[in-house]
Amino acid sequence: MRSTRTSGYGLAGRALERAASERYEDFIGREFLAPLGMVDSGFFLDGRAAAALATGYDTDARSVLPYWNMLYRPFGGLNAQRHATWLPSCSC
Repeated sequence: MRSTRTSGYGLAGRALERAASERYEDFIGREFLAPLGMVDSGFFLDGRAAAALATGYDTDARSVLPYWNMLYRPFGGLNAQRHATWLPSCSC
């Protein structure tokens, strides 16, 4: 059985924080999300994001699973509310 380790994402996120002298979330928001027009996307759940969030269910397909933030956001904790503005015009 093959094992996948994802600790590298956390280390890369921390290295980015050190190099940029700011939080990972702030850097990604300013340098990537804002230029792409993804102003409603982010790493923390606020009122607007919560209203747009899909409901998750447990394996019994009845029990609602509560939302939880990723502890280390570089592992994939982005809440994307709208796609980047360039996606509809992309011919890829």
